[in-house]
Amino acid sequence: MLSVVRRSPARKWAGLMVVVTLAACGSTNNEPEPGIYRAIVEAPAGELPFGLELGAAAAGGESQGPALFLLDGDRRVAFENVAHVEKALEARLPGGQATLSFTAHGAKLSGYLRLPNNRGAIEELAFTADSGATYRFFRESATDNADVSGRWSAAINDAGGRTGWVILLTQSHDQVAGTFYGPGGAEQPVTGQVQGDDVRLSSFDGNSALLFTAKVNDKGELVGAAWSNLTGTSRWTARRNPDAEIESVSGEEPSTPL
Repeated sequence: MLSVVRRSPARKWAGLMVVVTLAACGSTNNEPEPGIYRAIVEAPAGELPFGLELGAAAAGGESQGPALFLLDGDRRVAFENVAHVEKALEARLPGGQATLSFTAHGAKLSGYLRLPNNRGAIEELAFTADSGATYRFFRESATDNADVSGRWSAAINDAGGRTGWVILLTQSHDQVAGTFYGPGGAEQPVTGQVQGDDVRLSSFDGNSALLFTAKVNDKGELVGAAWSNLTGTSRWTARRNPDAEIESVSGEEPSTPL
């Protein structure tokens, strides 16, 4: 049986099946405003952003909820079985255990996300969302930003030891996208933003939630913290290396998760 670990809203997310519970506050029809929302979850390593797309209320009866989509990078994943249950709205992503609960305050949503962690417990992470906001991490774009494009050798150090990864990143102004390549053929797309020497990368696909924060040091290396619901909190470093290759380990299991 899973235990529950409660986190304060200022501190402490993924689910193969995400269950969203929504209760409207101060609304007569228990519906949030339709549109695109910038959502964040307060992960241990900082704010982890993703998008929510809410459609208009369905015309199929009082029990049927609006269309709801998870947005992250190039992903647009439809929630299933969106329906009203008493005064709540519930929706699912295929397969999983995470639960997102929030109230609607006009164009704002707030609540918490409950998800299983790497210790078999359930954690609660503070969740908020604003309608119409589309930026990734930083509301204001800076003009003097570090260039993090290219190929990197990375090392992620957690309680399980050190794992080598190769990162390929592209950058347009302050917008960053790329993929982490790891042992056993593991691949993890990420999307992010740079502001000055601050680097933020994240991913949420309905299965795993990832957040990387880093600073570019005076050697041009990335140094920072990482968090994943599957592996917990870790430290990570990366150095630019055009010849970087995945480190092979004899007898390694395929697809080491982040």
